[in-house]
Amino acid sequence: MSRSNNAPTPGHEQQTAWGAVIVLYLAGCTTGLHIGKVPVAIPLIREQWQLSLTQTGLIVSLYSILIAISGLLLGVLIRRLGYVPFSIIGVATVGVGGLLGSFAEGLPLLLIGRSIEGLGWIISVIVLPSLISTLSASKDRSFVLAFWASFLPVGAGSMLLIAPQLQSMGGWQLSWWVASAISLLAASAVIVVTRRHRAQLVPLSRTKVEGNYADLTKPVVWLLSGCFFVYSFGYIPLVSYLPLLLVETSSISLAVVSTIVALVMICNALGSILVGVLSRKGVGYIRLLITGLLGGGLCALLVFAPGSDTFMRITAAVAFSIIGGFVPGVLFSIMPKAASHPSSVGILVGFMMQLSGTGMLLGGIVVPGVVDLFNLWSAAGVTLFLMAVFGSVLAYFAGKHKFSP
Repeated sequence: MSRSNNAPTPGHEQQTAWGAVIVLYLAGCTTGLHIGKVPVAIPLIREQWQLSLTQTGLIVSLYSILIAISGLLLGVLIRRLGYVPFSIIGVATVGVGGLLGSFAEGLPLLLIGRSIEGLGWIISVIVLPSLISTLSASKDRSFVLAFWASFLPVGAGSMLLIAPQLQSMGGWQLSWWVASAISLLAASAVIVVTRRHRAQLVPLSRTKVEGNYADLTKPVVWLLSGCFFVYSFGYIPLVSYLPLLLVETSSISLAVVSTIVALVMICNALGSILVGVLSRKGVGYIRLLITGLLGGGLCALLVFAPGSDTFMRITAAVAFSIIGGFVPGVLFSIMPKAASHPSSVGILVGFMMQLSGTGMLLGGIVVPGVVDLFNLWSAAGVTLFLMAVFGSVLAYFAGKHKFSP
């Protein structure tokens, strides 16, 4: 009987299935399109339906709410039922949710569509890195997972760049249609990849073994997830309020500001990619993690500093995004090392994403609250810096624990 070309032969190390890894990475990027389509569309939607600021905020924050309440639960469910079917379900669900939302004539149906998108997005973020890890050779795995962490800024930033043109041609609905079509096409590509490599993906099949979930009790899992909490607490508010800050403190038009913010977001991908490059050159992950947290905190001080001119704010925001990108790059690379079995990776990533969603929510509340309390933008910078120091302490103690190879 002939051996499958996708299964490693005895005595030979598995080689990275680069074609499959790239397809799965791009599928993840398509889910990011659905985040990037929203900021530019919000003014049109708000004017069209006469929405209050609170209603508008719900459209933006719905993903964060879903992540904060369902990350771990979905990780457990996926481990029980198998990663491969959920890889297809996740990407396809994002597309279906966006398609449904595009037909909305009022807020309720739009929120239903966004909720479906959000669930698909969380599933994709839990499942796809596990598949990518399994299809990678051990020598390439950390690099590949660091590269994976760039999926969100690449996807969301790309959509931020093209959304204004799409809206000018077909309203905000066209952005929804384009993003959905691309995601559904990506889901089809995931079907092809998972069928072609099903022999390698057997470790991620449905598990009949009763899981003890002991990995969730490991201190290092909580410490690393806490670092993602700190990162999300700072990154989301800075990117969200940078347009308002630039409009208030400079003469730059809103259209130019939108382009700047899109480029800032895309630059975040460079940080994640640099993690893969630097780790291959022997730079330690914990050192990179602390650099990302502390360096990002210092850049946040400059972004919001009262003495910063426009050029300094933009430069600091770009630096914040690049250096801050070290954090997801490191965390997606080393969290799988804390798992005792490949099928447990999704649980740990789900838990990490749950704390990330909690950080997004709290950061979105605390940072503007501090600015309102002191009536100073610089209060936001100080808050983000103090959080970065806290995250660096967590990273330091995480480095005291050993990881599996």
